[in-house]
Amino acid sequence: MTYQSNGKKFKFNNHVCVEMLIGVPDDQRTGRLVQVRKDVGAFGSDVYLIRLRDGKLKSFHNVLIRHADDKDFIEAYYISNGLTPPSIPEQAITPEDSTEVEYTMEGMWPETGFIIENPKQPESAKQSFSMVVTNAQEIN
Repeated sequence: MTYQSNGKKFKFNNHVCVEMLIGVPDDQRTGRLVQVRKDVGAFGSDVYLIRLRDGKLKSFHNVLIRHADDKDFIEAYYISNGLTPPSIPEQAITPEDSTEVEYTMEGMWPETGFIIENPKQPESAKQSFSMVVTNAQEIN
């Protein structure tokens, strides 16, 4: 089974990096993709369950995921903007992970499989945000 996001295809246990986060250390945003829960994240985004390098399972939503070795993304997003890409060491597959395993989030909403089309969990609480746009004016 294949999951598609932003024109990229992902399979169970692909080594991925989660992007568009602020203040999250590299080792807490890279790992193996073990489950996708459709449309229940913030703003109707998908929820991703990622097996981190330290063995913990972490969920993300309203983010971009990419393959850990996506050189085109690294060039376009990091290198061309003078930024340093995250260090992503190789990560072994956790033998206990499989599409037959029941995964939960904080001990709730058990789901089995890679892509969950109609998750049992409720949609994320409504999100809001605000933006302030300022214009620099020359002061005489």
